[in-house]
Amino acid sequence: ESVEAAFTLVEKRSGAVKLLVNAAGINARKAALDVDPGIWERVIGINLTGTFRCAQRMARQLKIEEVG
Repeated sequence: ESVEAAFTLVEKRSGAVKLLVNAAGINARKAALDVDPGIWERVIGINLTGTFRCAQRMARQLKIEEVG
């Protein structure tokens, strides 16, 4: 939902998205032995899942533009 909302906002302000730079990321800033599972899941969610979902959304749009 948040990925779609971000793309929609950009499209309303600037037109169709033509380029994606996936550069967001966080870290735990703790020793590995001190990172609890909740923090780890948040890091993975933002750094990997978020990046994947943005790339997937962009790929869908490019495919639609290519065909249409």
